[in-house]
Amino acid sequence: MRYLGLVFLNLKISVLRILQQIFIFPLYFKHPLLKVDLHYFCYYWNKNPYRICRKYFQKKENKEVLYGDTWPMSAYQFVKSLPIRSEDIVYDVGCGIGRISFWLQIISGCSLIGVEKVPAFVQRAQKIKRKLKNKKIEFVEKDLLNLDYRKASLIYFYSSSFSDETILKLIEKWKRLKKGVRILTTSFSLSEYGAKDYKIVKSYRVSFPWGLCEVYLHEKI
Repeated sequence: MRYLGLVFLNLKISVLRILQQIFIFPLYFKHPLLKVDLHYFCYYWNKNPYRICRKYFQKKENKEVLYGDTWPMSAYQFVKSLPIRSEDIVYDVGCGIGRISFWLQIISGCSLIGVEKVPAFVQRAQKIKRKLKNKKIEFVEKDLLNLDYRKASLIYFYSSSFSDETILKLIEKWKRLKKGVRILTTSFSLSEYGAKDYKIVKSYRVSFPWGLCEVYLHEKI
């Protein structure tokens, strides 16, 4: 029964990915995103990011870490609804393969730093950056707890994939952020972890590969 459940889940995700491609197709004519997606298809058509992530953390840290994607259409929604502006310096924390980092940067025109711990993801994203000659995006291979966030005006934290311990340490680190910095989290608000120096600007439901999820936009006060 478990095997059948996994087969059904994979089939469901595959169908949703096809629907996502249909939804985002018109965006290829508005923004130079087609080259991004073609490069990612070439690098990952026979490589599973979920498996790459799992193998890395099992080998290096002997633990299971969840890998998660953001749908491109959700990234487009973030740019328009937050909004993300050309003058913003965005940190995509836990950016995975980096595809959505490119989407956020190209659609908004912002400067973006993608932060990821898995070397294979960062190396491929850097190769795509060079091929696209995109000077407004950067990818760094670093633990998110050892990163300097002082330049950030907006942080996108795919928090659903991280442990409570990591989230609490990150909130402590973010106490040094300047007033007005915005933080977008998935699944929970920072106040649920005791953070008191933020106000929730807005929250709404967004579609992810694993289902609908509440996202919260905070502002440092």
